[in-house]
Amino acid sequence: MTTPRRPFREFDDAYDVESLRLARRVIRGLTMTMRHIVLAPGSRSAPMAYALREAEELGAITVHVRIDERSAAFTALGIAMATKSPAGVVTTSGTAAGNLLPAMMEADLSGIPLVAITADRPEEMHGTGANQTTWQQGMFAGRVRDEIHLEQGEARLEPESRDDMLAAETQVGLLLRVATGPAPGPVHLNIGFRDPLVPAAPGEGQRAGAQRWARTPLRPAPPSHRLRRAAARRDHRQRDPGRPRRAGPLCRAGVLRRDAR
Repeated sequence: MTTPRRPFREFDDAYDVESLRLARRVIRGLTMTMRHIVLAPGSRSAPMAYALREAEELGAITVHVRIDERSAAFTALGIAMATKSPAGVVTTSGTAAGNLLPAMMEADLSGIPLVAITADRPEEMHGTGANQTTWQQGMFAGRVRDEIHLEQGEARLEPESRDDMLAAETQVGLLLRVATGPAPGPVHLNIGFRDPLVPAAPGEGQRAGAQRWARTPLRPAPPSHRLRRAAARRDHRQRDPGRPRRAGPLCRAGVLRRDAR
């Protein structure tokens, strides 16, 4: 006679709403390799916004906010190109997700690991005429290396072991492996969230965000000021392409410049 395996827990947030608990697991999977994410705020993606704030406070990820979804997508695309690492963009449901398509097309053609993270209405609300509902699964077909859908209530929140392949955070981590694999490119993560979408009030002895649930970064993220300076230098060169570049040192890290030999 065998006894059922008990869930493997690194932290306990069972007191909170399920939508926020799912968002935390998603971010744990993302932060295995992702250090920057761009958020375009919306109501259905509220659990992701709350969880991202907690993760940023815990030092797990850097969050950039853009109101316009198209601008958010191209900001994430630029960050992925500058850092040579996957970057994510989060949107709410409906037509907001469609604004990511131009950036996803460019990421596909350029082999950039851009991760589209789209919040969705529950499946039972599709095809009912509800506001801001569309069939988001497969909306980037032909442009992404892979895609997965996580449905609240069906996705496994508590892994049964450290290597539980069906756990939500493991599924997300495997998706990012595809984005950064031998043929890098964009991927799509669609998440069906159900109400309530805001955190539960912490009970006695509990403080929201007190637990260190977010993963510690494997390597430090490039400082945001370094990204800004790199963008400024690029913009300056584009405005004045005829200006000669300043020569660097004759020797850097023990390698003599070719034109100085």
